[in-house]
Amino acid sequence: MREIQVSTSVYSAIWARRQEGEENEDDILRRVLGLNESRPTAAAQTTHGKIRWIDDVVAALADLGGGGHYRDIYEAVRNRRVHAGRSVPRSFNNVVRKEIEINSSDSDAFEGRQDLFHAPFGLGAGYWELRKK
Repeated sequence: MREIQVSTSVYSAIWARRQEGEENEDDILRRVLGLNESRPTAAAQTTHGKIRWIDDVVAALADLGGGGHYRDIYEAVRNRRVHAGRSVPRSFNNVVRKEIEINSSDSDAFEGRQDLFHAPFGLGAGYWELRKK
């Protein structure tokens, strides 16, 4: 390990980004800088070992109280991914929309695997909710 010097404000900013399972600055910065491939922390894992897009979409809708318009869903997913140091590609909105549609029996794009979302006001409204179990 090498030692680096940072100001108090930078040190505070690093620790403000800490997630559960991160024990030191190296763990936090590895995630923020996208270097977790070789050493994933507990916070960067799901039961499948990797956080998937669908995981972020479901969590974002939960953060929104269970439902929201696409614009709110995009913002919530973007915030989760940025805060966790995950990618936000140019096609971001398309990826989020695809995840919702392929996982909803309300959509023509439904793939029949997980029925997680529904459109209570119809498909044209752009409003989605987590499907009640």
